[in-house]
Amino acid sequence: MNLRRKNRLWVVCAVLAGLALTTALVLYALRANIDLFYTPGEILYGKRETQQLPAVGQRLRVGGMVMPGSVRRDPDSLKVNFSLYDARGR
Repeated sequence: MNLRRKNRLWVVCAVLAGLALTTALVLYALRANIDLFYTPGEILYGKRETQQLPAVGQRLRVGGMVMPGSVRRDPDSLKVNFSLYDARGR
């Protein structure tokens, strides 16, 4: 392998290592803020150690299981109502 190719390989490896390190550090710094959704229990009782409740009017993504028999569809529109529960039964 000639010297120019070898140097180019080292530069590419260094850039990839730098990107990997940067990504790891950003994910580590944001680990507490990377919540993709709230569970029904977290909406009622707050998030983990902080017990922080969502603000009134805050847009949320809620994850959970649909309670069997709770789905109600409005025949005149696309509106659907249902109840959720999480793994702890809340």
